Amino acid sequence: MREFTLEIFEEQLTRQVVHMDQGVCYNPEFRATRRMHDYPSRKLQIARAVYKEELEPSEYAADIVFSAILSGQGERWQNFGEDPYEYTLVSMLCREMLLKKGVGTKYAKALLDLLKKNDGHIADVSEYASAWQEAMPLSGESGVYLCLDDATAACVPHCARGLGDLFRRRGMEFQGGIGPVFAGYEYFAYGLIDEGIAHLKKWVEALKSGGIDTVVTLSGQTETIFRLLMPAVGIAHGFRVKNVLDFFSTIQMPQLAYAYAGSFYARALRREALINALLPNKEERPAAWSGEFNPILEADNRVNTVTKWQPPVCPEFAAPGLDETLLERIREDAVAQIGLSGASLTVVFDPHAYHALLESGCRGRVAYYAELL
Repeated sequence: MREFTLEIFEEQLTRQVVHMDQGVCYNPEFRATRRMHDYPSRKLQIARAVYKEELEPSEYAADIVFSAILSGQGERWQNFGEDPYEYTLVSMLCREMLLKKGVGTKYAKALLDLLKKNDGHIADVSEYASAWQEAMPLSGESGVYLCLDDATAACVPHCARGLGDLFRRRGMEFQGGIGPVFAGYEYFAYGLIDEGIAHLKKWVEALKSGGIDTVVTLSGQTETIFRLLMPAVGIAHGFRVKNVLDFFSTIQMPQLAYAYAGSFYARALRREALINALLPNKEERPAAWSGEFNPILEADNRVNTVTKWQPPVCPEFAAPGLDETLLERIREDAVAQIGLSGASLTVVFDPHAYHALLESGCRGRVAYYAELL
């Protein structure tokens, strides 16, 4: 019997609908549209009304609920210390509910079409597999699995050699057969919960049968899958989980830089303090133009303090079929706030965001953190 259902999470849904009106200044969808139905609790209020049969299911309602980029920019936990991942989990279940009621199916179709087009991946990763395989330290005796997600494989293949050298210096070796993997997060983001759970179970079983006892993730999304999403959906995998950031020492950047952590690291996993520590300043003080939620610094290395309120650049998952105008407005808003820092270098810790910022006209140079090894 499935443990992850809207019926079981109904209390959490109701809690997320009780709005606090505390997030108008930092919620990305609301900042982009200024429409109250894009406010977090209002989206789920609509979904809950459909679930309770107080509102007829409609494509209009589905468009509203599916438009959230699941960045974790809610209104309850950031101000009141509640579970940072609850809103996202409930949103996934609400999307499944809408699909079962026959609305929003165009979103699920867009995802399935993308996966079909790319032979089960979210991008064409075929040309990148060999570069990652050749760069990594391998051992036939290793019980360590390198989780090379599709986005990392396709967006930052130029970082493979540097990351491989990092792991060698740390004495880490991986089981052979390294290649890009579709981690399955998009199934959940698009409401295809049964497909997502089946995908994760099959993945876990394959790793265990291969003698894997430790998983090293290369992105915040995949660390979130193993640490938060699998337990939430009832999968007890039993692996030791490490993230690539755990292998880093501090980074001195070539010029003053803005650090963009990404939503998985800064909110779901609460690794903002780690990222600040990886890019230390010898001297810093609040800049006169600093904002309340996204502090800007006068400093010698990193010109901002990464916080749980850092504006998201984009969904950190493949987003076929989502409103491109909304996504562009969210990206423009985040880029404008990065620009206020005055930095000529933006260091990015998420592959999706790295790709988005490269194409956005972000001021100065955009670098993936692994380029600075």
